[in-house]
Amino acid sequence: MLKRIGGRQGGGVLVVSLIILVVMTLLVLGMLRTAVLELKIGGTSQQAELNFSNAESMLAKYVNENNGRFSSNCLNVAGTSSCFATTDGATTIVGTAPNQTMTKVLEGSTVTLSAQQIGCTDDAGVGSGSQLGPGGLQAVYLDIQAVATGDFAGRATVHQGIKSHVPPGGCN
Repeated sequence: MLKRIGGRQGGGVLVVSLIILVVMTLLVLGMLRTAVLELKIGGTSQQAELNFSNAESMLAKYVNENNGRFSSNCLNVAGTSSCFATTDGATTIVGTAPNQTMTKVLEGSTVTLSAQQIGCTDDAGVGSGSQLGPGGLQAVYLDIQAVATGDFAGRATVHQGIKSHVPPGGCN
């Protein structure tokens, strides 16, 4: 026969282990919630950086491709009627000179680039001294803005001011 050792057990160990299990479950749920929040923050930061990079890249590409081609009352690309130089067919151009907008989809963002002529006048820059007035140096001033809107979320805007010299009488 089997002999019982000890008396009746009251179940104290079971109660203590259940309480510890509940506390550990709550801690794990809290850590999981924090991890998910950190992932969301990281994803948003990554999208914001991507938007800014795409806007800056498109603005720089536009300025480099059109360097020296700007003229009064038409953001002019030599040999074309549009005011935007493009190297692919994925570009949409709208608007009339001197204000035009171009939209392009880049990796993770839709970038809208707009160019607006602010003014065209005598160039009052350094060294222009006796060149002012009729027949003197003139310059066209432009505001170029790129706005990138992410596929996930967020928006980044980059502005660039441009001063481009035009031939004497080019502002008329």
